[in-house]
Amino acid sequence: MFTMKHFRVIQLLVTIGLILSIAGGTSGNAQPNGTVSVGTTSRVGIILYMAAFAAMVFVYAASLSRSYAVPAKERRIPMAVLIALPFILVRLIYSACCVFLHSHLFNIFSGSVAVYVFMAVIEEFVVVALYVALGFFVEKLAPDSQGPIAGREWKNKKGRGRGRAASRGYSGGPQSANIEYGMPPAPPAQYHGVAR
Repeated sequence: MFTMKHFRVIQLLVTIGLILSIAGGTSGNAQPNGTVSVGTTSRVGIILYMAAFAAMVFVYAASLSRSYAVPAKERRIPMAVLIALPFILVRLIYSACCVFLHSHLFNIFSGSVAVYVFMAVIEEFVVVALYVALGFFVEKLAPDSQGPIAGREWKNKKGRGRGRAASRGYSGGPQSANIEYGMPPAPPAQYHGVAR
């Protein structure tokens, strides 16, 4: 149903939104009357965040019919995502109100502290605490059971040595490392007719 390219697009939206939000936050200027001039980059960043959130909700909803394929040890992850989504949505709404509305409640510098705490701070704490707790309950999968993101080849090649020595199998790693680099395994060395 979904390929790696779909998740890469969502990841790209979040990354670009983060960069634009940081750039817009550092370029905003406070006016003498207390209002803040928000840059266009901040607005575009929030729009990208909202688009990425909508895409994640769509992927989650479309994947519910295939939840039976999730391993039993990983069943806590969809539930944690479902709990976290409303908190993330409220946090995005607060950011959008700060950027697009000219209201004293959502002013970045002089806005309501109560609104900021209940729409931003608490949401961030809950989501972070939720995912940290999830990390303690979900078991680490074996490398051959990991998906295409967590089981990337470059991640599994760490510690096998560097440069030409690693590609030739001289780093102490298994001989299968040669196959991963497109080379056949090196034949065993012969010393006086005895294979070593």
